[in-house]
Amino acid sequence: MGTGKATGSSKEGQRRVSETNSIKYMKTEQQKREFISQRAEGISFDKIAKAIKVSKPILIEWEREHKEDIANMKAEAWEGFMQEQKLTQRNRLELLSTAKEKLWAEFSGRSLSELPAHKLLELILKLDSSITEAMPSVKYFTESEIKTRRSEDSWASIY
Repeated sequence: MGTGKATGSSKEGQRRVSETNSIKYMKTEQQKREFISQRAEGISFDKIAKAIKVSKPILIEWEREHKEDIANMKAEAWEGFMQEQKLTQRNRLELLSTAKEKLWAEFSGRSLSELPAHKLLELILKLDSSITEAMPSVKYFTESEIKTRRSEDSWASIY
Protein backbone atom coordinates (compact mmCIF):
# COMPACT_ATOMS: atom_id res chain seq x y z
CA MET A 1 0.00 0.00 0.00
CA GLY A 2 2.83 2.34 0.80
CA THR A 3 4.04 2.04 -2.78
CA GLY A 4 0.59 2.88 -4.10
CA LYS A 5 0.58 6.06 -2.06
CA ALA A 6 4.03 7.00 -3.25
CA THR A 7 2.99 6.35 -6.84
CA GLY A 8 -0.09 8.52 -6.35
CA SER A 9 2.06 11.23 -4.82
CA SER A 10 4.50 10.88 -7.68
CA LYS A 11 1.68 11.23 -10.21
CA GLU A 12 0.41 14.31 -8.37
CA GLY A 13 3.91 15.79 -8.48
CA GLN A 14 4.19 15.06 -12.19
CA ARG A 15 0.81 16.69 -12.78
CA ARG A 16 1.90 19.81 -10.90
CA VAL A 17 5.17 19.98 -12.84
CA SER A 18 3.22 19.54 -16.07
CA GLU A 19 0.80 22.35 -15.11
CA THR A 20 3.69 24.62 -14.12
CA ASN A 21 5.49 23.92 -17.41
CA SER A 22 2.26 24.54 -19.31
CA ILE A 23 1.76 27.92 -17.60
CA LYS A 24 5.40 28.87 -18.28
CA TYR A 25 5.00 27.84 -21.93
CA MET A 26 1.83 29.93 -22.29
CA LYS A 27 3.54 32.92 -20.70
CA THR A 28 6.57 32.50 -22.94
CA GLU A 29 4.41 32.25 -26.07
CA GLN A 30 2.48 35.35 -25.00
CA GLN A 31 5.78 37.18 -24.40
CA LYS A 32 7.06 36.09 -27.83
CA ARG A 33 3.91 37.40 -29.53
CA GLU A 34 4.29 40.70 -27.68
CA PHE A 35 7.98 40.83 -28.60
CA ILE A 36 7.24 40.24 -32.30
CA SER A 37 4.58 42.94 -32.27
CA GLN A 38 6.81 45.48 -30.52
CA ARG A 39 9.83 44.75 -32.73
CA ALA A 40 7.64 45.20 -35.80
CA GLU A 41 6.82 48.66 -34.42
CA GLY A 42 10.53 49.41 -34.12
CA ILE A 43 10.70 49.39 -30.33
CA SER A 44 14.20 48.83 -28.90
CA PHE A 45 15.33 45.62 -27.21
CA ASP A 46 15.87 47.52 -23.95
CA LYS A 47 12.31 48.86 -23.82
CA ILE A 48 10.82 45.49 -24.77
CA ALA A 49 12.95 43.68 -22.18
CA LYS A 50 11.59 45.95 -19.45
CA ALA A 51 8.00 45.75 -20.69
CA ILE A 52 7.74 41.96 -20.98
CA LYS A 53 10.35 41.08 -18.36
CA VAL A 54 12.61 39.00 -20.60
CA SER A 55 16.38 39.43 -20.84
CA LYS A 56 17.91 41.17 -23.83
CA PRO A 57 19.96 38.09 -24.89
CA ILE A 58 16.75 36.05 -25.05
CA LEU A 59 15.11 38.78 -27.13
CA ILE A 60 18.03 38.77 -29.55
CA GLU A 61 17.61 35.00 -29.90
CA TRP A 62 13.89 35.43 -30.52
CA GLU A 63 14.66 38.05 -33.17
CA ARG A 64 16.74 35.48 -35.06
CA GLU A 65 13.99 32.88 -34.73
CA HIS A 66 11.17 35.19 -35.81
CA LYS A 67 12.68 37.56 -38.37
CA GLU A 68 10.15 36.59 -41.03
CA ASP A 69 7.22 37.17 -38.68
CA ILE A 70 8.59 40.59 -37.74
CA ALA A 71 9.19 41.48 -41.40
CA ASN A 72 5.66 40.43 -42.34
CA MET A 73 4.14 42.47 -39.49
CA LYS A 74 6.16 45.51 -40.61
CA ALA A 75 4.91 45.03 -44.17
CA GLU A 76 1.29 44.71 -42.99
CA ALA A 77 1.59 47.81 -40.82
CA TRP A 78 3.13 49.82 -43.66
CA GLU A 79 0.49 48.69 -46.11
CA GLY A 80 -2.29 49.55 -43.64
CA PHE A 81 -0.82 52.98 -43.03
CA MET A 82 -0.53 53.67 -46.73
CA GLN A 83 -4.15 52.69 -47.32
CA GLU A 84 -5.33 54.81 -44.38
CA GLN A 85 -3.50 57.78 -45.84
CA LYS A 86 -4.80 56.99 -49.34
CA LEU A 87 -1.20 56.76 -50.44
CA THR A 88 -1.42 53.47 -52.19
CA GLN A 89 1.09 53.06 -54.95
CA ARG A 90 -1.64 53.13 -57.55
CA ASN A 91 -3.16 56.38 -56.23
CA ARG A 92 0.19 58.09 -56.01
CA LEU A 93 1.22 56.94 -59.47
CA GLU A 94 -2.10 58.16 -60.89
CA LEU A 95 -1.58 61.61 -59.35
CA LEU A 96 1.98 61.82 -60.59
CA SER A 97 1.02 60.59 -64.05
CA THR A 98 -1.77 63.17 -64.32
CA ALA A 99 0.64 65.95 -63.35
CA LYS A 100 3.18 64.67 -65.86
CA GLU A 101 0.56 64.58 -68.65
CA LYS A 102 -0.40 68.21 -67.91
CA LEU A 103 3.24 69.26 -67.99
CA TRP A 104 3.85 67.40 -71.27
CA ALA A 105 0.79 69.06 -72.80
CA GLU A 106 2.07 72.47 -71.74
CA PHE A 107 5.62 71.65 -72.87
CA SER A 108 4.44 70.34 -76.25
CA GLY A 109 2.55 73.55 -76.96
CA ARG A 110 5.54 75.73 -76.31
CA SER A 111 8.11 76.86 -78.73
CA LEU A 112 11.52 75.43 -77.92
CA SER A 113 12.94 78.91 -78.32
CA GLU A 114 11.08 80.09 -75.21
CA LEU A 115 13.32 80.27 -72.18
CA PRO A 116 10.94 78.69 -69.58
CA ALA A 117 10.68 75.45 -71.60
CA HIS A 118 13.75 73.99 -69.85
CA LYS A 119 12.00 74.52 -66.55
CA LEU A 120 9.05 72.46 -67.74
CA LEU A 121 11.38 69.74 -68.98
CA GLU A 122 13.13 69.78 -65.61
CA LEU A 123 9.77 69.29 -63.88
CA ILE A 124 8.90 66.40 -66.20
CA LEU A 125 12.19 64.69 -65.42
CA LYS A 126 11.68 65.22 -61.70
CA LEU A 127 8.21 63.73 -61.97
CA ASP A 128 9.63 60.74 -63.84
CA SER A 129 12.04 60.24 -60.99
CA SER A 130 9.21 60.55 -58.45
CA ILE A 131 7.15 58.00 -60.33
CA THR A 132 10.08 55.60 -60.36
CA GLU A 133 10.59 56.01 -56.64
CA ALA A 134 6.85 56.29 -55.92
CA MET A 135 6.55 53.81 -53.10
CA PRO A 136 8.67 51.26 -51.35
CA SER A 137 7.56 47.80 -52.33
CA VAL A 138 5.70 45.76 -49.76
CA LYS A 139 7.19 42.31 -49.52
CA TYR A 140 5.39 39.31 -48.11
CA PHE A 141 7.38 36.13 -47.78
CA THR A 142 6.03 32.84 -49.03
CA GLU A 143 6.54 29.68 -47.02
CA SER A 144 9.26 28.50 -49.42
CA GLU A 145 11.06 31.88 -49.17
CA ILE A 146 10.88 31.69 -45.40
CA LYS A 147 12.35 28.18 -45.41
CA THR A 148 15.09 29.21 -47.84
CA ARG A 149 15.96 32.34 -45.86
CA ARG A 150 16.00 30.43 -42.60
CA SER A 151 18.35 27.82 -44.04
CA GLU A 152 20.60 30.46 -45.60
CA ASP A 153 20.15 33.00 -42.80
CA SER A 154 19.82 35.66 -45.50
CA TRP A 155 17.66 38.13 -43.58
CA ALA A 156 20.35 40.77 -43.46
CA SER A 157 19.55 41.69 -47.08
CA ILE A 158 16.07 43.02 -46.23
CA TYR A 159 17.05 45.35 -43.38
